[in-house]
Amino acid sequence: SKKKERLITSLNPIDARIRLINPNLLLVSEKPTNGITNIALTLHLQTRELKNYFSNFLGTTLAVIGENKILALTQNPRGEDGNNPYNLVILDERGGITHTLDTITIPEKCTINNTGTYLYCAIPSGWSKEMPGLDLPDDYYKQGTDFTEKIYKIDLITFVADEITTESRIQDAIHLSINEDGSKLYFHNRKDGYLYSLEISSAQ
Repeated sequence: SKKKERLITSLNPIDARIRLINPNLLLVSEKPTNGITNIALTLHLQTRELKNYFSNFLGTTLAVIGENKILALTQNPRGEDGNNPYNLVILDERGGITHTLDTITIPEKCTINNTGTYLYCAIPSGWSKEMPGLDLPDDYYKQGTDFTEKIYKIDLITFVADEITTESRIQDAIHLSINEDGSKLYFHNRKDGYLYSLEISSAQ
């Protein structure tokens, strides 16, 4: 028999992006734009309760990296010095910041290993939290900037980051994933469209 579709709720976000945080909770967000507060909501699939996920974050790009773990690149509100630096943070299912990382990248450039102990991220060379002259995430999605990057393994207990690449030929790694036994990291190069693999068994 065919499964029947069921309307859970009606929303009107702009360019909605939907992700599953855990078996009962959806994260719904709209396309992020530099300097603008974007909407992010959680929807409980059983109770249909809808809640704001965060507030006062600008241009926030989100990626679910594990159950109840969300990686977010946010832009802080502009301070008195005129700067509004970027932060790469880990959020819980309620939108609370559990840790701020020392580096920045686009969250889609990261994946978590099967045991949930390490985060693997492609980090562009030269990117910093201040990022003068570069508007994220807009410039990235428009492919308005060229860069090389390296892949790092970040311990999710100590948050120490170790580089695991030996070459700097990686230009724009996306869709990172790890195979079942944790020995290889796969990614697409957005510049040439090819699929690549990296041995990481000795790095785990």
